[in-house]
Amino acid sequence: MEVVTQGKYLTTSHIWFEPTLEDFLPRNKVDLCVLHGRSHPVARRGYVNSRQDTLFTDLTLPKEQLYKFITGKTQKQILRAQLEKTAVRTYDSQAILENPGMLTAFADTYARMFRDKGLAKTLQLQSLLAYAMQDALFITIAGDAQRDYVYHSYVVDGRHARAQYSCSLFREAGQELRSYIGRANKYLHWCDLQLFKNQGYAVYDWGGISSWTAPNGIDRFKVAFGGHAGAYYNVSFPVSGRAKLCQKVRNSVARLQNRHL
Repeated sequence: MEVVTQGKYLTTSHIWFEPTLEDFLPRNKVDLCVLHGRSHPVARRGYVNSRQDTLFTDLTLPKEQLYKFITGKTQKQILRAQLEKTAVRTYDSQAILENPGMLTAFADTYARMFRDKGLAKTLQLQSLLAYAMQDALFITIAGDAQRDYVYHSYVVDGRHARAQYSCSLFREAGQELRSYIGRANKYLHWCDLQLFKNQGYAVYDWGGISSWTAPNGIDRFKVAFGGHAGAYYNVSFPVSGRAKLCQKVRNSVARLQNRHL
């Protein structure tokens, strides 16, 4: 699956879920190519390999077994969210393209979440639209009768669903609402697992684990749903002369910085 995105300076071809790929030339005219999810690195000059630890859930297992993998505490929060009648909405790629206002609300929530953390991060709406136009994007939302609080997005190909972005208004809320949003987030993940399983997907990728030896709060959140540890490599390489020049400049800057350490 190939999705082309346009950045400020470079056009990038993203190739997803082709772990056995050895030789690839993008079908489109691009500057940079990124192979996502390879089982092994590519040992070639100019190729940059980045290992990513992650957590996988096997969606071919029975629903009852998947639920048993979840810790008791998280199960209780999922059940409470159900009793609170937490509303869940799902958008496939076609629905996303038909609801631009939803994408704008997603981007606003994402930016506000990071702003509350003292960071300036934004969603690239044009990139999300590029994925939707390739039928490669899913977005799910949880909230109450008044508003939406939690957003999840996934890169999909009919077999794999990889968590891409997740955000909520958790930090803006008071204690009671914050607890509700936490429950809604867990409930939404459980609904997402069922959604992809019911549609015939085989693999749910939790989108990365930062550390198995010193897990942070997000890592522990994901592990509470069970699953098994895994890893893959994301591999990037320049295609155009402009991208090759950019890579040479970055490498030169990195060497200079290392000399001064």
